Amino acid sequence: MTHEELANLEMEKRPHVVILGAGASRAAFPNGDGSGRQIPVMNDLVRLTGLGDMLESAGIEWRHRNFEELYAELRTDGASQETTVAVEQHIRSYFEAMQLPGWPCLYDHLLLSLRSKDVIATFNWDPFLMDAYRRNAHHRQLPHVLFLHGCVRAGICRVEHGAGWLGHDCRVCGAPLEPVPLLWPIKEKKYSEQRFIAEQWHNLGVAMENAFMLTIFGYAAPSSDEEAVSLMKQAWWKVRNREIEQIELINIAPRQELLTSWDAFFTRDHYEVRKDFYESWSARHPRRSCEACWDQFMEIHVRADSAIPRDADFTQLADWFRPLLEAERVAMLPEDQQV
Repeated sequence: MTHEELANLEMEKRPHVVILGAGASRAAFPNGDGSGRQIPVMNDLVRLTGLGDMLESAGIEWRHRNFEELYAELRTDGASQETTVAVEQHIRSYFEAMQLPGWPCLYDHLLLSLRSKDVIATFNWDPFLMDAYRRNAHHRQLPHVLFLHGCVRAGICRVEHGAGWLGHDCRVCGAPLEPVPLLWPIKEKKYSEQRFIAEQWHNLGVAMENAFMLTIFGYAAPSSDEEAVSLMKQAWWKVRNREIEQIELINIAPRQELLTSWDAFFTRDHYEVRKDFYESWSARHPRRSCEACWDQFMEIHVRADSAIPRDADFTQLADWFRPLLEAERVAMLPEDQQV
């Protein structure tokens, strides 16, 4: 086997890890989701979800402030317990009502662009990733998905600690699954104390340790997520010297601001900054992102783009991906059965 064949074989096994922040959902639905709801980020969440009056009644000035900072104030003020619960319920209701459009969107494209060896980990509470996974599950070879801050569609069994779709029953004891916590005070984000969240972070750590590519989409490493960034950094540097791995930042924030935020993850110039998901490795080389990246930077061989057809309907999208999926199926067969 040639050096190139060995390298490509390794790339077929090593994961491409994609981390999503609120900016990814806003990029997917800049004009609102399928139900017309606007997609908030932490700096405009109060305004877009209509929480202003509730916070003002609790004596909290919310304008021009990050929502996580406001929530931390509520949690540390014992007299605001009633308001805290009301805020939590309001946030959950707002995100629960969000819907995907009836046609393929960025989240469908993202899921289909990655393979079962790959991982998507999201900080977002919204249901888009889970709902897109459900309607694409018939393709089977989809990436693993992780919910680092919970999700409005995710449920957990308080007895057996099994997780699944909210509204379903535990497969072990039959008890109804309960909602996974969503909100975390910024000064006490103790992920290890909630089993579901701890397992999500453990699985992300394993994936990042072995990843060849890391894409960070719409997440700017805010100071309020210091623990999260620290955990990711520990996992990224745990077992490898990262001499060849590649990092991709997809974000509309100023370039220098992004480079400063993620500088601790970079090795020399092994990073790229993009404004649009459809300029990314996974969108231009679906299901072959690691191989294409390796070929370009290690073999000096630039693969021609094979970009996802953005305007295709579900039937057309399935037809377009079918040869890629079939090639993966054949590659899993013993050599004497590969034809």
